[in-house]
Amino acid sequence: MSAAARVLIIEDHPMFAASICDVVSLVAPGTDIRRMDSLAGFEEIYCEYLPDLVIADLNLGDSMGFETVHTLRAVDEFLPLIVATADEAFLESTVDDPAKNLWRLDKNSDFQVFVEQIADVMIAVGLSPTWRMQSSLESAALSGLKGISQMTVTGSQVIELSPSQKTLMELVTMGYSNKEIGKRLDLSPDTVKHHLTDVFARFNASSRTQAATIYRRMVASRVSVDA
Repeated sequence: MSAAARVLIIEDHPMFAASICDVVSLVAPGTDIRRMDSLAGFEEIYCEYLPDLVIADLNLGDSMGFETVHTLRAVDEFLPLIVATADEAFLESTVDDPAKNLWRLDKNSDFQVFVEQIADVMIAVGLSPTWRMQSSLESAALSGLKGISQMTVTGSQVIELSPSQKTLMELVTMGYSNKEIGKRLDLSPDTVKHHLTDVFARFNASSRTQAATIYRRMVASRVSVDA
């Protein structure tokens, strides 16, 4: 029996880190996932854990920009690495380089694209050979949503949201507050709260984090079906 894939996530935003964990778990069930919120102690963790893939935020509390990439690569020059960022300058000045095991992940991308990017890299490095199989979708979706009442998951059928509700939930999964969402969409915080309250009720979610988790898993499951 082969050992479980090992993925190390380095992200200082709790909700975004949770999003990545959920996607990795759906793309490659059984993956051994570890999380860090800074580069402090990375070399020790790397030597102990020997990750097959690292997904790291470009800008952390103790490291910014290309310094983050250089620090990670100083430990292992050929470490498979996904750099997650919303920094347009970095995204425009670099390209994905599979030959060097380096990929970019745009934090501002549509969530379905976000899922596909992670899935494609994990397939490329040999960590998710069964992602596009229907059986993987069904087991992941059903186990991921187990225990959430008033939600029915049969194959790819889940609660339908309007385009505007999807936009709001994508921003929620990225960790934006109601005030920040309002600024991006030119809405008042009260209007954002009203619409999100409706979505949370449809999800039967008791918290913002639970609603974000439900939405992430719902979208990830649909990406698998459509692929």
